[in-house]
Amino acid sequence: MPSELTFRLVDTADDLLALQRVRYRIYCEEAKVAFDAADHERRLLPEAADERAVLLMALLDGEPCGCARLLFGRDGAIDEDHRSLLRVDDAERIAGIGRLVVIERLGMLSTLRGDGRSSIGFILEVVRTCFARGADVVLADCEPHLLALYRALGMRPSGPPVDLGEAINHVVVVPLLGLFSDFDHLAAIRSPLLPLAQQYLTGPCEPALLALLPQQANAAEEPAAAAVSLFDGLDDDARASLVAHADLLRFDDGARILTEARTNTTLYAVVEGGVRATLGGRQLAHIGSGDVFGHFAFLLRRPRTATVEAVGPTSVLALPASRVDELTEARPDVAVTVFRNLARSVAAQLDPRHDL
Repeated sequence: MPSELTFRLVDTADDLLALQRVRYRIYCEEAKVAFDAADHERRLLPEAADERAVLLMALLDGEPCGCARLLFGRDGAIDEDHRSLLRVDDAERIAGIGRLVVIERLGMLSTLRGDGRSSIGFILEVVRTCFARGADVVLADCEPHLLALYRALGMRPSGPPVDLGEAINHVVVVPLLGLFSDFDHLAAIRSPLLPLAQQYLTGPCEPALLALLPQQANAAEEPAAAAVSLFDGLDDDARASLVAHADLLRFDDGARILTEARTNTTLYAVVEGGVRATLGGRQLAHIGSGDVFGHFAFLLRRPRTATVEAVGPTSVLALPASRVDELTEARPDVAVTVFRNLARSVAAQLDPRHDL
């Protein structure tokens, strides 16, 4: 008998404990993020924001498997930390606080993340709950390796990546803005959220809201991108196919890009600038323009083996492992060349004569 995925709003003390327990499994055990609020003895992750939020839980055959926290502006639930990270004041000035919602702690157990239907089904329910309560301007953040997923839904970066600091193990996130009354954009990217948006919202989106989105650099047009070693031997069409699967991210000097022991499998290539890889405070390598990093976790699908920080202003291409899998299916000829180039780059970095 097929498994049944259901959703429910958390409105009892028992439901709240169940949600905080699955949240602990997702973030503390699987993602290995350190939270001061975590109750390791009871394996719970309670947070103060739960008290002012709408909480949603996903269940598989009745067992909790996912969680989400929705902070509605109309409820006064958005705090100062969100305002500074997500540029809430700018959106509020144009749309009014009642149309704003912050979505956070949205996750599912790792056993279901590969099941696209379950993940999309839960996201659809989360967004439906936002629309049903009158919120159509969605603010959120994600780690860089999830950016491709959120872009495909219609969310767009609203600023550069931010290191959240030592308190939660230097998690790096990209602030996001979802303007779901921009039907033209949802249609152009074939977002699965378009029918839902058209059911609840009216367009078009206000130009002043669209102006909040920074101009997105096109990695394919970056002059320096041609020097990335992953592109060696590729013609223009093949290079464009590869870049279409990647995101261009810019980091300030000293910004944390990867953290040792964190779990994600995105491959990175330095477009401009450079990065420094360290382990336990000891420098392992300096990786410059054109070269790749993050390859061990990418190839072995294991936690990160080093911490990586930007050296000076740095631009990188982020290529999620899931997107490489899609590329392998769609363009096997391109994938073969990419993996050959990756092997050469890794071999060069392992050479004892490599600049440390």
